Amino acid sequence: MFDLPEECSYNTRNVHEGLVIGALRVSENTPTDARIGTEVIGVAGFYADREFIDYTGRQFGGGEIRDTFALSREEDLDYVFGYASVYIDSWPPAVPVYTEVVEDNKILNNPEINTWKLDFEMTVDIAAAETPYLLNFEQRDLVVIDTLDVGNANALPEATEAVHEYVLQGLSSPVNRQFRVDDNTVLNENAKTFTIAEEFKVGAKEGQRLLIAKRYDAAVGQDLQVFVDGEDAGIWKLPKRDFFFGEELYVIPPELITANRVEIRFEFTPADKSPAGNSFFFWILIDG
Repeated sequence: MFDLPEECSYNTRNVHEGLVIGALRVSENTPTDARIGTEVIGVAGFYADREFIDYTGRQFGGGEIRDTFALSREEDLDYVFGYASVYIDSWPPAVPVYTEVVEDNKILNNPEINTWKLDFEMTVDIAAAETPYLLNFEQRDLVVIDTLDVGNANALPEATEAVHEYVLQGLSSPVNRQFRVDDNTVLNENAKTFTIAEEFKVGAKEGQRLLIAKRYDAAVGQDLQVFVDGEDAGIWKLPKRDFFFGEELYVIPPELITANRVEIRFEFTPADKSPAGNSFFFWILIDG
């Protein structure tokens, strides 16, 4: 007779128990007429006793899979229920309200089961409020003098890795991220990751401070030791956020800018839950 290993049986049970606990929390704290989007309709729908809708689109339009954000808006959903998702966290109208954790489960990579409340009347982009999608160079009185588009084979000629003599040490896995900029726009970006260092050359203005703006994967964050033409320029701590694309600015003092083209080197410093450094895009700026 075939028997499932105890651990497999135990973990499978915990998968369902987590959904049941989360569904019961939804039942206790949402209106009876709430419309809730999810990918896990069966268990959740039964225990929550609410109208659950498959927001992936598999049950709409003949099974055509569609963007979950667009369907959530079209179906006028009040909540989203499911496993923790940085993508859903990036939605402007999504606010996490309940979280259940299946601590004993060893199968799930992400044991958190979340419920987000949706407010499509809200116009403030939560992610952009902390870290702008596009840095406002004019208001900061800054001028972009160079750009580097990392990991993009179709980059503009002036922004390619080759032009900037871009080099990685300790090459890790490539990264692709999607981030919802607004209701109608999704930004798709490719990045490179590194476990030792990355270095490249950029334009500068001798004797002026140089500002480096970087787009990075904020879901993990990173600490970088900064060097300019071999000189130590400090540590850049790129904070961990609750969304993918972060944009931060680092200032290099004028005494380190001794030419109109300089070599920048970032050495990755291992930090908690940050296995590698990563870069999507760089803007190089000076005071305008």
